[in-house]
Amino acid sequence: MNERRAHTRFPCEGVVELLSPDRALRTWGMLADISTGGFYANMSHPLPAKAPVHFILQLRDLNIEGDGVIATTHPGVGMGIAISLLGPADRVVYRALLREIEAESEPASFPHGEE
Repeated sequence: MNERRAHTRFPCEGVVELLSPDRALRTWGMLADISTGGFYANMSHPLPAKAPVHFILQLRDLNIEGDGVIATTHPGVGMGIAISLLGPADRVVYRALLREIEAESEPASFPHGEE
């Protein structure tokens, strides 16, 4: 199987809070993996593809906040979120977190199929 992703993903554990742009909808999921370009959240009722979201990642005693777009959705499993915006401070924390996770683990495998 050929890898078609732009960024290598690494398994991680944490929580993601997702909010609609107007903050009217709020939902949570469990982080499954993370990469330079985004992350995958396990949840039984994922949001529709191409929906914009605001997110708060909670892992390793860190909170990282930004905006993204639902890149892929798998009903009953979860969804991939592409990061579209991180503030300067959150970007620094996110990059440091990725370096730490990368140093500790192997790239993630994808039981939910190619994306």
